[in-house]
Amino acid sequence: PIRGPEGAAMLPRPSGVAAVVLTAVALAAVGLAQTDSIHRHSFSGRDPVLVRGDANVRADVTQHDVSTQAIKSQPTSEHLQLTLDAGAGDSAFVHYGYDTPPAPVSPALSASVWVKATKPGVQLRARVVLPNERDPARPDTPLTLLIVGKTCERTRSWEKLTIENVPELLGKHLIAVRAKVGREVNTDGAFIDRLVLNVYTGPGPVDIWVDDLEIGPVRRAQPPPGPAPGAP
Repeated sequence: PIRGPEGAAMLPRPSGVAAVVLTAVALAAVGLAQTDSIHRHSFSGRDPVLVRGDANVRADVTQHDVSTQAIKSQPTSEHLQLTLDAGAGDSAFVHYGYDTPPAPVSPALSASVWVKATKPGVQLRARVVLPNERDPARPDTPLTLLIVGKTCERTRSWEKLTIENVPELLGKHLIAVRAKVGREVNTDGAFIDRLVLNVYTGPGPVDIWVDDLEIGPVRRAQPPPGPAPGAP
């Protein structure tokens, strides 16, 4: 089943559905000339930027700050110190999100972030918006789902988590979306608008550092409209 605005349960990929996604995405690729920028964030501001999202496991936050203790690139990273309750296996999640400029789904789209943690298991995800579909639970909002990228496998060393082959990842989840809405799904104009870290690493304390996020191509910001003809 789809979980709220941020995602759906993960199901095996049906090859026919993936082909439909690739066809729709090919149309979106026509607009890539207007989406040729890469969005980067180095976590070097004065305040943390990751925002806590939904969770199905209790997570007590001891610290959430900008840190110089562990950095991938100067001068800082973002640091989370959590104590997590036991969760239900692979379905457990505690989400922290970073809103991005719209990144149209295409074969060229990719995202990455560097993560260091005292336990393995932090996972990169991305929220995909289907602007031509309505969420059955909230008809005034577009339908969204989560696609899943790489997971940290090591401890106490920096790993680059990536999301690639986005059309293929999206295709893996369309069968669940079709079952939810009861018909074919319109993927025209699909885009990523949020990168999500599932920071659930098993019960107990964990420290996590995040640095050097990147996603692209993203849609260029539209310049403000100029004055109307004849305006002073």
